Amino acid sequence: MGIFHKSVIPKIVPYLFLISNVLVSAQKVEPGENTLEETVGTFYQAMIDKNETVLKTLTLPELSYGHSSGTIENHTQFLEAVIKGPFEFLHIDTEEPKYSVLDDVGVVRHILQADGADAGEATNVRIGVMMIFKKTGEGWKLLARQAYKL
Repeated sequence: MGIFHKSVIPKIVPYLFLISNVLVSAQKVEPGENTLEETVGTFYQAMIDKNETVLKTLTLPELSYGHSSGTIENHTQFLEAVIKGPFEFLHIDTEEPKYSVLDDVGVVRHILQADGADAGEATNVRIGVMMIFKKTGEGWKLLARQAYKL
């Protein structure tokens, strides 16, 4: 007798509904509030646009921003590098995104695929990324990010 025997199915259906309800409600979104996924999209668009105002809005002053090269930047260094640095993002895509939310902490993992220019020379980037966000009264804000080579 397998797990899907007709006498077992009625017993597990309520648990399946409970599990699906927990997964769907993992990230409660208030009206007018961005989801974690939308925040990541806005963050990457601000990097492409070199929009310092938006980047400041989406990051915490305690930011720790780690690159796949091993370089780690604080909030000020991160903003300086994006706004005035030699690297220019032209396009950013994410692949295999995974979002986890526990209370006011959000963890995002994905593969970042980007086209850009480094000191004017065309380049492509493909790295793994983990981001940690904290939910504040103003929405999701990036606290830490670590990239790694694939």
